[in-house]
Amino acid sequence: MKKGEQEAPKKQDGSKKRLSVWAKLKPDTPVVTSAEGQLTLSAEEYRKIAVQIEQGFLSGSEGKILAVTGPEPQCGKTLLSLNLSLILARRGERRVVLVEADLFRPSLRKYLEIEDGIEGLGDILKRNTQIDQAIVSVWAAGFDVIFSGQTGDLSDVMTGEALARLGSELRSDYELIIVDCPPVTLAAGRTLAGWADRSVVVARAGQTRRGAVEDSLKILGPDKTFGLVLNDVKRNPRSGYSSYGGYYSA
Repeated sequence: MKKGEQEAPKKQDGSKKRLSVWAKLKPDTPVVTSAEGQLTLSAEEYRKIAVQIEQGFLSGSEGKILAVTGPEPQCGKTLLSLNLSLILARRGERRVVLVEADLFRPSLRKYLEIEDGIEGLGDILKRNTQIDQAIVSVWAAGFDVIFSGQTGDLSDVMTGEALARLGSELRSDYELIIVDCPPVTLAAGRTLAGWADRSVVVARAGQTRRGAVEDSLKILGPDKTFGLVLNDVKRNPRSGYSSYGGYYSA
């Protein structure tokens, strides 16, 4: 190793990953801690949701796959998925993987720096790419990511053996699988939510219609719904502004 180069972190099995396949949080990404390690404004709200998941999902026999979905695009589900992965991984103490499953509008690259050409979920489903070839670790964050890879409408392959293989392998390697899903009103979103053990529904205050939320909850059903998160709730100016203003356990 040349002087000044940084060694790639070791995986738990002792092997090394090339530094080039590690993703990094972008400096301006609104996550629970800043680059200086200070809590951000909405950190406490994210942590409250994470505690609910720990106590109500991870502590029992609920399962391992948690879908994050919503009635429509741009409701904040990707940022919630990212922050929950960061918190619940506990800097590597818990094995967590975030799966970017919204193949219509993938947006993780808005928050994570990663090289081009990385294979992901679309390639696993469509081209039978090996799952371990699509695993990317997030530098200094303690969790892994499977990016979208090949995008588009892959509803026809989100069934049968491919999803079963994905679920089986991820369950054996991880304690928690967080899936950033398409809207549950779409066929792909409904399929992925059905594949997951439970789902969190994300709605945006002032944008998402109440009827759309009710429709989403009906589609999932009470057995599949873990809770509802209301995003972008404005509070009293004296208490500040919170990105996530409410969590309602189902």
